[in-house]
Formats: sequence, structure tokens, C-alpha cells
Amino acid sequence: MIRNSPTNVTVLQGSDATFFCNVIEQRSTDYVFWKKVTRTGFVEILSYNGNSINGSKYLIQGSYSLTIKQAVLDDEAWYECQAGVDRAKAMLTVNVMMTNMTLTWGTDPPFTGENLVNLTCHVIHSRPPADVTWFHGQTELTGLASTCQKSNDVDGFGDSISTLTVVIGPEVDNAPYRCVASLPNSDVTRTLVTFATKAAGYTSGCQSYTYRTLTLFSPLAVLILYMEPTWC
Repeated sequence: MIRNSPTNVTVLQGSDATFFCNVIEQRSTDYVFWKKVTRTGFVEILSYNGNSINGSKYLIQGSYSLTIKQAVLDDEAWYECQAGVDRAKAMLTVNVMMTNMTLTWGTDPPFTGENLVNLTCHVIHSRPPADVTWFHGQTELTGLASTCQKSNDVDGFGDSISTLTVVIGPEVDNAPYRCVASLPNSDVTRTLVTFATKAAGYTSGCQSYTYRTLTLFSPLAVLILYMEPTWC
């Protein structure tokens, strides 16, 4: 009989997923099966007792936990543990990291005086669409941003767009603004884009400032707006 039933599991694509099924008082005539039941109703036998049908994909351990190795979208399904006449099932959901993030602003530098700048963060093609959080330095400003717009395709993928209006000027705190994207119901978080300006553009004596952009391409890419002094 099944003492502890499996529970729903959500993993990031490429990670292992484990379902637990604690079987007790197993009789010699009782077999323990793990089955995969797709959304279309197709049933695939994955294991019997401790024997996996496909050891490179499915691992049976202990009493009788099932591990699905390097889960992909095709693994998303119901997984059923059957011990004798007892049955219990749980759902595997596979999340996918966003393919890209961009940050744009409505007003081009140089900035003179105080300027209202619309920072728009676009999180592209994640599953499910990402939540967007804004920070100025270490202070969260998400509540001041416009409502995050999410598009959702039939396959669960989608984009997220959020806009934050900020004041840029010589008297304003010049801490960077960060857009952070996270997958709902997950601890997966990425900060890919940052907007920073040291001060408003100006000319003083023979020293002028030119705004340039720097893009670093890496797993944690950063887009920074900065000023470069030029001497006469």
C-alpha cells in the first residue's frame, strides 16, 4: 500500500525532477509501477518494482522514488505510482528560462536639468511569462512601475513588459536602476539589465561629458549608460 503519495513538482528545464512514493506492507504478489500519463491520455510504463525501463532517463531509488533526469518539455505529464490496487499521481511542470532581456529608455542622452525617463524592461520568451521587479540601488520600486503586461501563448511561453518612470538629474541619487526577472513559483531569478547615470550631461570649462553605452555579453549581462569625460 502507498503510505505517502507523490506531490506536484515544478523544475527548470534541464534539471532533475523527483517524485516520492513510500510503499509499505508490500506483498510478494504486489508489483510497484511508475507510469507516465500524458495530457492526451497515453500511458507509458516507466518501471516495475525497482527496475527502470529506461535507466538513462528514469531512476528508481529507495521505496520507491522516481527521478526524471534532465527534464524537458516532453516530460511534462502526470506521473502515477501504483502499488497493488493503490494508485497516486502528481504533475510535473517544466519551466523555461527567458531567452533574452532588454532595457530601453524613452529620452535619449545627454540629459540636461531634471528629466523624466521611461525605463522599459522587456523579458522575452520564458515559460511561464516572468515577473518583473524594479530596484533603485537596494530600494525596491516595483509598486511605482506600470502594470506588468504579460503575453501568453498556448504552449505556456510568453513575454513580460514593465515600465518605470524615473527622474534623472544632477540633484538626483545616481544609484543604478535594475530590472530583475523571476519565474513565478520558482526561485529562478536573473538580473540582466541595469541603467546607471552618474549625473546629467553638462559642459564645465574645458571638460565635457559624452554619454556612451556599454554592453557586456555573459550569463549575467549588464547594459550600462555612463559618461566619459573629454578634455579640451
